[in-house]
Parts: sequence; C-alpha cells; structure tokens
Amino acid sequence: MTKKGDCIIGVSANKACDDLDNSFKQKLRTSDTVVKIGIIVEPYVFSLAGFGNNNLEIIHKHDIVLRKSNYVDSRTLIVSCDKSAIDIPRNLIKALTNSEAKGILRIKIE
Repeated sequence: MTKKGDCIIGVSANKACDDLDNSFKQKLRTSDTVVKIGIIVEPYVFSLAGFGNNNLEIIHKHDIVLRKSNYVDSRTLIVSCDKSAIDIPRNLIKALTNSEAKGILRIKIE
C-alpha cells in the first residue's frame, strides 16, 4: 500500500465479498435495504450508513468496498454511504497503522 491509497483502510482481512453468506447478500441486493456499518479499532468506533442495490454482485474474492456513489462492481458491498474515507477519525486510522492492530467491520441490515 502507498500513501496514494487514501481510501484503503484495511488490509489482510479474513473476509471479502465472496465469503459473505448468500442469504445476507440477497438482502443487500434490494435498493431500499438500509445498511449500518461499524468500523471498530479499539477503543475507536466509526459508524456510517448506506444502502443495498438491485445490481450488487458481491462476489469479489479479495475486497469489500463501501461507496458514497452509486457505482457498482464485484467489490461493492453498499452504495450511497453517508460518509467516506475522509470522514474517518484520524485517531482510528493511526491505530490501524500499527501492524498488530485488529479492525472489525460490523455490518447490520435494517
């Protein structure tokens, strides 16, 4: 990763789009599905919300992308997010720069 990767906040994750449960993915493939996301790096928590989309594939084997736009590709999990990478508190990002840090991406469908 380089400093130009300014929207990448997690690497070496143990899950990607393709690993998610099929019934969960099916719920995400509905445009009016509200999705709440929590990014947790103790003691910090960052929350955002977005939506499912009828065109989601959710099949990428390495990535999960949360988008502020409505663009969809195989990496897209949700669209129309109310926040973007620039909104994530710098103390949470700094905590993630420690190679021993563990981050959790919590996904809740409402």
